[in-house]
Amino acid sequence: IVVSGLVNGVNNLYQYFFETQSVKRLTHDSWSNIHPSWSPDGRFIVYSTDIPFPTDTVNKRTPGYCIATLDMETMEIKPHHFFSGASNLSPIFTPDGENVYFLSDRDGFRNLYRINLHSEQIFQETDILTGISGMTPLAPAYSVASQTGKVAYSYYFGGNYSIFIATPDDFLGKEVSPLMVDLSAATLPPLNRAIAGIVDRNISGRMGQPETPVDSFKAVKYKPKFKLDYISNIGVGVSTGYMGTGMAGGVEMLFSDIVGANMFHVGLALNGEIYDFGGQLTYINQKNRVNWSATVSHVPYSYAFYGRNGDWITNGSSNHYVDTLFLFHYRIFESVIGGMAQFPLSKSRRIETGGYLSWYNYRVDVHSHVYVDGMYYDYTKRKGNAPDGYALQRLNMAYVVDNSVFGLASPMDGTRQRFQVEKVYGFVNYWGTLLDYRKYFRVKPFSIAMRGYYYGRHGEKNLDRIYPLYLGYPWLIRGYDNAAFNKQISTGTPSIGPDQLMGNHMALANLELRFPFTGPERLTAIKSRLLFTELTLFADAGLAWYNKDDIRLKWQPDNLNERIPIVSAGLSLRVNIFGMIILEPFYAIPFQLGGFKAGTFGLNFTPGW
Repeated sequence: IVVSGLVNGVNNLYQYFFETQSVKRLTHDSWSNIHPSWSPDGRFIVYSTDIPFPTDTVNKRTPGYCIATLDMETMEIKPHHFFSGASNLSPIFTPDGENVYFLSDRDGFRNLYRINLHSEQIFQETDILTGISGMTPLAPAYSVASQTGKVAYSYYFGGNYSIFIATPDDFLGKEVSPLMVDLSAATLPPLNRAIAGIVDRNISGRMGQPETPVDSFKAVKYKPKFKLDYISNIGVGVSTGYMGTGMAGGVEMLFSDIVGANMFHVGLALNGEIYDFGGQLTYINQKNRVNWSATVSHVPYSYAFYGRNGDWITNGSSNHYVDTLFLFHYRIFESVIGGMAQFPLSKSRRIETGGYLSWYNYRVDVHSHVYVDGMYYDYTKRKGNAPDGYALQRLNMAYVVDNSVFGLASPMDGTRQRFQVEKVYGFVNYWGTLLDYRKYFRVKPFSIAMRGYYYGRHGEKNLDRIYPLYLGYPWLIRGYDNAAFNKQISTGTPSIGPDQLMGNHMALANLELRFPFTGPERLTAIKSRLLFTELTLFADAGLAWYNKDDIRLKWQPDNLNERIPIVSAGLSLRVNIFGMIILEPFYAIPFQLGGFKAGTFGLNFTPGW
């Protein structure tokens, strides 16, 4: 095959031999040589080139492309100079080898022409108002059948591209003069007529400029320097009150070098007191095939609960009821240092490995509000007794596949897989196994999404020291949150409780029918430039357990110790908020909590799985 190759900024023709996997350079000049095509007998190659016309001078260069033939036996190049100043592109031999089709804009419209190589006669074959057009100015826009001579060409009209097929007898065959050129129909007025086109003038006169000596250039070693690519999520706020002063804010910044081989991410956030400051620093190296990164982070997690204590006290001859309301504010500080590496097997498959050291520490603040005989009396803050900290070490390896095509708010076609093994040791010691398989089918106008998921902790040494896995999060199974359990407790005797959704093993299956609702016209039922939404019918099912002997495949358990699959179904609407966040309000029917009469509303803040 012959290709047009861009080497050191210059397009030349190269021949590639499949058997020997070798390359031979066919042209050796500084002109742009593009669109090569073989003659039927393999003797010649015809192509487009911007080689100067014979009438050109050093200071005056004719723009455009002409047609040239290359004799593969003698390696002699013969330019065919006609339509001076026009772009004559995409030459292709006719099946008899006597003529060459090509595209030209010699009258301001790009139409199909034919030249007889022996007589040098030129014939205009089409006269289309908007012309024969590819997706870009130099993109191929037609092809010729090697046996029948039929021509398929791309025609742009009314904002759409259409492909037409014609035989040689369908064309005009009107002979035109090789000197007849009028590009006025394709001329656009300058944006500002009062300003001279300095750039165009310099480009057209570039041949008259002196050449830069080769020895004036020197090669220096590339040294990457980080510069800010973008900054986002900027915000800051201050509040003050009786209980003290608080501050909230955050910023995300990404730095990289000019080639993107080195990247540096900085994320900082504060929400509350100085103890609530968190941040993450990550360095990413994409220079080689194996991409790797290193990260350091400190993240505070905060939760609180109330307590109460009341008692009578005697002050002289009077008795007073003292009621103390306690707010126990717990902070868990997670500090992590680690790294990971990715080895790509293809564009959609890779192997990942990583290692992390994590430290967990606690802080407890006790806020006491004292009421005497129902009247507010005093407030104090003290440091409470915090649990001991601990450390964890993690090593993991995963095989990842991802060739999915993302839609408005979730993937709509392709496959995503992740099979991972991890080892956790330190304060607890166990093996973790993750099996995650997701498949998407695009059946216009819908998409069908399926997910099978399993995560388990094996070894189970000191696992009671950490929180178990929980199946009731709405991004796993919708309809089994705290509000649903509270509703069941208030209406009758619960058949299952939150404890039955906890365990060291967790398996789930999800099925969704996704319908692009509002957004781009090509994808959705209702056209919208601002509101991108996706309507979803879903069915979720899952099972969590500690001991496999407690598993029962039944619709309702006989007691709260049995572990049964939980199932829900419902409707959701994912909303893409300007590409920044995806919201998913949903209505779910939890069948193990009463079915239709126990339907509940919820909200997710994540894209579709």
